Amino acid sequence: MWRRIVWIPIILLVGWFLVEQLPLWFAPQPPWTRYPDLVALPGGCEAANALRLYGAARGADETTALTADDAQTTTVALIEQQYPDERFTFALPPELVRGSFGDTALAWFGIAMFARDDTTAPAGAIVFLDAQSGAPLSVITVLGAGIEGADGVCGAFAPRPQGLRAALRPYLPLLALAGYVGIVGMAAGIVWWRNKKAYSRG
Repeated sequence: MWRRIVWIPIILLVGWFLVEQLPLWFAPQPPWTRYPDLVALPGGCEAANALRLYGAARGADETTALTADDAQTTTVALIEQQYPDERFTFALPPELVRGSFGDTALAWFGIAMFARDDTTAPAGAIVFLDAQSGAPLSVITVLGAGIEGADGVCGAFAPRPQGLRAALRPYLPLLALAGYVGIVGMAAGIVWWRNKKAYSRG
């Protein structure tokens, strides 16, 4: 009887894990969770979503016909053409990404933010350039207020710094299960050792 009682907490914890926690691990993640350093920038949430749309990943290091300096010069000229009379700075200078951009897989990707106080107007632009020819692939208007990404379109889903306790909280049932199994195992081992010792004496 006591063996069945011992199994009850294990069954409950495993059931909770299968019903509550396991689906969360395999649920589709918001695009900005891949790039917490990116969404910390103004316009970063929109940029992370743009990367998701193109299936793009940062960190490409291939050699391209268009250098980083040339990409920045071309981006500046494109923004000045698309948004005349706007003063802007780069929240993220052009960097190389790999994704599905039609006929090309490599693109220069950058974020420019406009210097303005009117938060109802566009706050900046996200630019993708063909990494070989320098032709514009996409110019996406940033609609946020130019503030930190965590307060923009990411909303409550934006990654925020968290301590060790918050990071371990989803795993507490598993930790409790491991501790419980360990205690039960130790108790069973002690009982077995005592019974064996008593049997050897008898």
